[in-house]
Amino acid sequence: MWDDILKTPLYVGDDFEQPKNSEGDDFVWLTKFNENDWNVKFVSKDGQVRASLVFSSDEYTDEYIWLLDLFVVNAPLRGQGLGENGILELIDTIRMKEPVILRKLLDIVKSKSEGHITLIADLERAIEEDEPLPIKLGEIDPEAEGFWDKMIQRHGSETGLQKMWESILKRDNFKVGQGLEDADFWLYSKGSTEKLGMPVEEYHKNRIGIKILNTEEIDPKFMYYWMLNIYNQGYWKQIGRGSVQQFITVKDVRDLMRRVTTQ
Repeated sequence: MWDDILKTPLYVGDDFEQPKNSEGDDFVWLTKFNENDWNVKFVSKDGQVRASLVFSSDEYTDEYIWLLDLFVVNAPLRGQGLGENGILELIDTIRMKEPVILRKLLDIVKSKSEGHITLIADLERAIEEDEPLPIKLGEIDPEAEGFWDKMIQRHGSETGLQKMWESILKRDNFKVGQGLEDADFWLYSKGSTEKLGMPVEEYHKNRIGIKILNTEEIDPKFMYYWMLNIYNQGYWKQIGRGSVQQFITVKDVRDLMRRVTTQ
């Protein structure tokens, strides 16, 4: 059981059992998840906060995320700080065991008979990138808007908590992804230090693709030669990691692109 692995009850798929309510409890909660469901379910240590998250991707920022699908505090106890304590406990738990959770999700998805090729590939890439995933809020109850504004203001920078609509405002002028077939060019993402980060114009599923979306302001050809210059300067030799085989991640490339396109 996940109780034995994580410091708070955090469940995936078949591990989950519907919490029992005590007399007077008032939770807007979900029915037991179906066997083919791979949401992550959370119950706080004190049992007064319940939540669920979904591994997903943000179409506006082209990054993998945890989508906070549901977050509920026991109604009779609201206004006592349990919500803030609960969200911090949830995020702390996710961060402490994030690779374990992602691998558990991957195992569950692979065990299903239906074809989930894209989801499997996304999970594998998220595991390989080994970076904390932003936690983004799904649809927000208007009555809870003030609470979430406070949580983001107080804890957003260190926890990665943010609203989903903020992604639209921060949409990039480019797209970065592994296996991006319609990219303008690709970078070697793993291998020897001599080739790491080298831009090429031939697609391969293991290479990181860069697609310029705003071609009025950014010339794809210029960006190709700019990346070639960065490669020749040895930038990726400093960024690469790995003992047996060097590699760079989608996040490494995305962060660099954001720096150069916003200057």
